[in-house]
Amino acid sequence: MYRRRVKKQPKPVFGESLEDFGYSIDKSSGLVDSEGKQYVFDLKAPNRDYQEAHCHALTRAVRRKIEDRLAQDYGFVKATIPVGLDATDSVSPQAYIMLS
Repeated sequence: MYRRRVKKQPKPVFGESLEDFGYSIDKSSGLVDSEGKQYVFDLKAPNRDYQEAHCHALTRAVRRKIEDRLAQDYGFVKATIPVGLDATDSVSPQAYIMLS
């Protein structure tokens, strides 16, 4: 008996910034596209893997935008914790926080 092999699609590659996605932040701090429509995550999309990868990449872009605003508007600085740990160390557990 033969089974049909399901081919996995390659992981999609998205941009790094909101502008690469075609989105921006409006006056009320909402995420809108180039036409001014609010972003809506479609849970029932036919290609769920693509939709989830898009959502995660968009979340990273929004987080970068927020961190940039905190740094520019309020003078926050990104610091790695635990303090004194080399940021390039990929073995030790670490995270970062925004300090004022």
